[in-house]
Amino acid sequence: MSEWKEYSLKDLAFYYNGKAFKPSDWKKEGVKIIRIEQINKPEGLYDYYQGEFPEINKIENGDLIFSWSATLKVVIWKHGNAVLNQHLFKVVPKSMIEKMFLFFILDYNMLKLGDTSHGSTMKHIKRGELEKYFVKVPTPATQRKIAHILTTADAIIEKTQAVIAKYKAIKKGMLHDLFNRGIDTKTGKLRPKYQDAHELYKESKLGWIPKAWEVLQINDCIDPIMSNVDKHIYDNEIKILLCNYMDVYDNRYLGKNISFSDGSVNASEMQRFSLKPQDVIITKDSETPDDIAVPTVLIENIENLICGYHLCILRSKDFQKLNGEFLMLQLQIQEINNQFARKANGSTRYGLTIDAIETVFLKIPTDINEQLEIANRIKSMDNKILTEQIYLHKLQQIKAGLMADLLSGKKEVKVDEEVKTN
Repeated sequence: MSEWKEYSLKDLAFYYNGKAFKPSDWKKEGVKIIRIEQINKPEGLYDYYQGEFPEINKIENGDLIFSWSATLKVVIWKHGNAVLNQHLFKVVPKSMIEKMFLFFILDYNMLKLGDTSHGSTMKHIKRGELEKYFVKVPTPATQRKIAHILTTADAIIEKTQAVIAKYKAIKKGMLHDLFNRGIDTKTGKLRPKYQDAHELYKESKLGWIPKAWEVLQINDCIDPIMSNVDKHIYDNEIKILLCNYMDVYDNRYLGKNISFSDGSVNASEMQRFSLKPQDVIITKDSETPDDIAVPTVLIENIENLICGYHLCILRSKDFQKLNGEFLMLQLQIQEINNQFARKANGSTRYGLTIDAIETVFLKIPTDINEQLEIANRIKSMDNKILTEQIYLHKLQQIKAGLMADLLSGKKEVKVDEEVKTN
């Protein structure tokens, strides 16, 4: 650790602020303008600039960009030549530090920098904070070795994220095909497309559907139950497990692997809001209408599990005619979910009434075996996605541990050869 020296973040690099582009500067072609939105979603849409700008504002692949307002983040730019907007720094390392090591130092310390930042509703980091914030830096050879280790970890993480993205794209295509064409249970294959076999389809309120399907409103086949059970625990009530909003929002399948919170209910609430296997639960409130009616399904019997507030239970009136897992999956389809979005009321926060929920239309195969086959195929893909997500979480934890050890000097790094990372 004796080889490590202390520097302020301002001592390690030059921080060049972006240009303050006005909406009138934005064009449909020219040089890409990087705004904070592109830091979070670089594959999104860009505005362009056609005028002159200082050379120092030019961004090329491999440059470091530090978002110092609202979104506190540092990224390595990989999306082509561009120019930097305000509230973003182009970070140019000084001679004593390797670029990739500087990236990891900034990334590792970003949360702590955020704690020192100014602003209540929107945080921002002033240059003064960079001058006062000190970090320890080893020799260039050790920097390169550490950066190489962490870059390798990042490559494995990015590869896993790419696999998850691929599986999600496959699932999206499966949802479209399975809920528009369905499965011929005699052959076990997708039905031909409507364009190739008109005779297998009929017209409905939701467009062309297989002849063996029907369109029903939710109240035709489901009993919606709005919960009002809050998180308060009372000594004189029955102790239960509570299924909360985020349990539903974050998970498509609920089972014994979920850590439900403790709660309490009276006898009437116990009877009315107890959850049963194959119950579908949706979020009935949201900050935006397009993020409402997020569904999950209970796939195991969990004793004393109660549905919490801001949620609605959708329980099939006859599980021999409508399977819960099939229903949960159908609610993820854009054309179905859009119905909930259009019916949501509100201005700053949106909600669904029981009437709004009951009048949403669904596409239902009359053969329960077709529903089960559709649900099983998509669940198989969901299991692949979940396996990769668990692996990704493990990798991220390993990387976090590596950063804590390597960037603090707690773990000695043996430099056996020169590794170039820039």
